[in-house]
Amino acid sequence: MFRPQLFPPIRSFMDQSQAQDLDLQRMIRVLRRVWKLVLLCALALAAATFLVSRAQTPVYRSSVTLGALPAGSSNADVNISLVGAPAVPPQVFDGALRSPQVSAFALQRLRGKLSAEEFETIAAALTTPDRFNETVTLEANVDQQQVGVYILSAVAAEPETARKVADAYAVGLLQWDRQRARQNILRALKTLEARGNALSRQIAEAQTRAGQSDTAVTRAADSEAVAQQISQLVVLSETVTGTLTSLTPATRPRDPVSPHPVRDAIIAFGAALFFGFLFASVADRLKRTAETAQIQESGTLRRQPGRMSNFHEDALVSTQESEGKRST
Repeated sequence: MFRPQLFPPIRSFMDQSQAQDLDLQRMIRVLRRVWKLVLLCALALAAATFLVSRAQTPVYRSSVTLGALPAGSSNADVNISLVGAPAVPPQVFDGALRSPQVSAFALQRLRGKLSAEEFETIAAALTTPDRFNETVTLEANVDQQQVGVYILSAVAAEPETARKVADAYAVGLLQWDRQRARQNILRALKTLEARGNALSRQIAEAQTRAGQSDTAVTRAADSEAVAQQISQLVVLSETVTGTLTSLTPATRPRDPVSPHPVRDAIIAFGAALFFGFLFASVADRLKRTAETAQIQESGTLRRQPGRMSNFHEDALVSTQESEGKRST
């Protein structure tokens, strides 16, 4: 009778499908056997995680948005009266945030706004480099022209403290940026003041000497021009602007950024379920591997060559004996 033969690829695929079905069924049996224990352990771990997370001190974060806007204005008259600082990369502002000048300004500003205990706690955190990185951070989102926004954030155990720390460091960074823009003007002011003092001495010497009235008049005109330049620079120093501009002030946070007891408990519960079932599956697979190895070892012992040869020798001897009895 003709029997259709399956192609080897089809037969191999059917064998793999049957093996996968057997593995899936065995997996389901394993899960049914251990699900109560795994679920109980997951619930216990979730409850413990919830209690531990709830007992931790809450941490609040407050942020200030600073803008690094393009210099200049659409009004030409306004551009003439404005003096700005050149743009710098974010690393410069990040280093300035940790500078002694900005920290001293921020601590001085916080001293009168926080209680003595809060100020000591914040001051200890801000004067330690490792804890400073955890308390105050500066995140930059700028393009290649250094135009964009900076987000200055501060964390503290109290929401109002976080807001005050973020505001103090934002003001300190803005003051540093403005002072950076004033440096060139201040250097020019010192130069002009020194020139004006020199002209004043020359005018006084010319007035005391005969025949130098023209020189005195000339020096007086020069001194008047220098005085006008000084007055202009003084006005510019008051209107100078830095690269950064405050866009949104710090606000009082309502919810803590950590801890989150419910979220932590859910994560712990899911992780316990996953690793519990994974451990049960691995243990079952190891058990099956050990049983298979034991069965193969026992089958190998039955099929040892020595034992097979002895069996054939015994069969041959018994056959010879039976033939001898028949001949007699």
